[in-house]
Amino acid sequence: MNKNISPVQNYIKVKGGVSLIGILDKVSLFLTILGSLNWGCVGLFSFNVVDYLLGGPQSLLSRAVYVVIAASGIWCITLLFKDYPETGRN
Repeated sequence: MNKNISPVQNYIKVKGGVSLIGILDKVSLFLTILGSLNWGCVGLFSFNVVDYLLGGPQSLLSRAVYVVIAASGIWCITLLFKDYPETGRN
């Protein structure tokens, strides 16, 4: 077992040796970035992209997107405390 990877990451692998936790990290980071860009549009232009595309702030789909992005932001908090092994690359 690789000592630089947690037991959970060693246990949960998909093809190519990429862990499901690593995939979840990247998807969460991507969704958090999209959410921040939406907030930037709200702040700069008073235009909410999610509401525009999904039928307004009270639509079920808009609210679901907000919940998923919030969950992604909460997951990204874990990225602050992760230890990444040094790869030796520049």
